Amino acid sequence: MSNMSKKQQSQHASDQLVRVTVIGAVVDGLLGLLKVVVGLVGHSAALVADGIHSFSDLISDTFVVWVGKVAYSQADSEHPYGHRRFETLGSMLLGASLILVAGAIAWEGGRHLWQQWWLQIAPQPVSVWVLWVALLSVIAKEWIYRLTSKVGQEIGSSLLEANAWHSRSDAISSLMVLVGLVLSYMGLFWLDRVMAIIVGFYIAYIGWTLLNSGAGELVDTRGLSQAETEAVIAHILSIPGVLGVHDFRSRRMGGEVLIDTHVEVSKTISVSEGHQLGELAVERICHHYPAVREATLHIDPQGIHTLNAVWPTREEVVAQLLAVPIEEEMSLRCFLNPERLELHYAPEGVTVECYYSMSALVEKMGQASIVWEALKKREQGWCRAVRQCQWPWLLDIKVFYF
Repeated sequence: MSNMSKKQQSQHASDQLVRVTVIGAVVDGLLGLLKVVVGLVGHSAALVADGIHSFSDLISDTFVVWVGKVAYSQADSEHPYGHRRFETLGSMLLGASLILVAGAIAWEGGRHLWQQWWLQIAPQPVSVWVLWVALLSVIAKEWIYRLTSKVGQEIGSSLLEANAWHSRSDAISSLMVLVGLVLSYMGLFWLDRVMAIIVGFYIAYIGWTLLNSGAGELVDTRGLSQAETEAVIAHILSIPGVLGVHDFRSRRMGGEVLIDTHVEVSKTISVSEGHQLGELAVERICHHYPAVREATLHIDPQGIHTLNAVWPTREEVVAQLLAVPIEEEMSLRCFLNPERLELHYAPEGVTVECYYSMSALVEKMGQASIVWEALKKREQGWCRAVRQCQWPWLLDIKVFYF
């Protein structure tokens, strides 16, 4: 899937989510119908309740398909970062429903334990077919759990993994029915109810884990682990020309990761070279970590993390240079119009670099016979006049010829 575009990957993931959920829905429907019918015929209220539980999973399957379609749709004007947070919200709702299911399992276990132990109400004998249907349900729902969980991990879908646990909760519910039948033949009516209470607490723990994970994502807790963060920073630092990384941040959105960080480069390279280093870093990050959907890099000159906002802009620097008083005999007015002007900002001030074409200078001066020493002398006079202005922002002014 690495050769696919982001759009194609999203469509593929959406198709996978729908396919595996539809398979689970078909199994839920058939099992629910079978368990209700056999439960009624075989005098097993537990199996009938389990069948209703299977039918209830159809609701969560429909919900997963709808949320999955929305979550993998493309970004729009109202959701410029995409819709993957809908998946997070969906997994939290499924986590909450797991807690409700767990509460129902634990309540039923406790109620039956009360009836059997305190009230001495023994369960009615049931048909052996109930045993086989319960066993079939355990096998089928565990298979659905493993299939759904596998696809969820492949496409990075927390929603599918949450729905997988819904399938496993149904498998556990059927297992409780199965264990209850076996123990009833052994005269240990109470043990399966104790197990149901324990399993209920375990499913509630899974539901709480899903809720907590989703909440952490919604409030933008760190998306990458410490080890993953260190590995990503190492990949960035391995690029020739990158001198440092700081203020690294990451967050998750569905199964994807968003990164933003500051990358330090040499103070003397061009803006385009710094941009190229940033693009190379983004490409390297996304290559090694396909889950990273977007990496935003801020390029900083090495050692300069903050700048004084009161330093003048380019337009203000040029205006002040043009206003420098010049004595004609000591400098050249053509120095006021360099072919290229570079400004290097630092917390202490600004260094001005002026670049001149020798041929253009000679042409502007109108005297081709001028010697290099005379040109340098006049240049030094102009630079001295600039420095005498004593601008608080000026660190230095330099002149270069080409």
